Amino acid sequence: MGRHRVAVIGLAWLAGGCLSYDGGSFRYLGFHEFPSDRATAGCLDVGVEPARTSTARRPVVSVVVGNRCERAVPVHWARLVGRGSEVQPSSGFGWHALTVARAPWATSRELAANWSVHEILPLDQPGKTRELDEVCIDVARLVDNASGEQWVCVPTTGAS
Repeated sequence: MGRHRVAVIGLAWLAGGCLSYDGGSFRYLGFHEFPSDRATAGCLDVGVEPARTSTARRPVVSVVVGNRCERAVPVHWARLVGRGSEVQPSSGFGWHALTVARAPWATSRELAANWSVHEILPLDQPGKTRELDEVCIDVARLVDNASGEQWVCVPTTGAS
């Protein structure tokens, strides 16, 4: 394979957002740490943190997913759901349903063995927008045959 072809393949790989992953380490490319709010769901190691964006008018989370298995596995982004709690609940404490505003690749995408991917996900809240102090996503929904729920929660500056 010529140098030019290798360079093109390398750029396509980086543009796709996929990075090599050492299963179970919560590190990609050998030294980049996953966000500190972490969970494992099936073959996937997941790290979640609030994404700080100056243009966000809704809660936004940064999600890093690493495949710890020795085979490719589907990541079901469109199944992802979230919930948020109000800063000042109007009628007692309560959770509000959130949906992923833009699911990468719309449905599912194969993640190769020992690879990771990073996505920034804006979350929508049906109905009236409320200021939220915490946002959670159910990472178990990312995998096939999820048994139960596995919520990872992160603080947020709120959506207005």
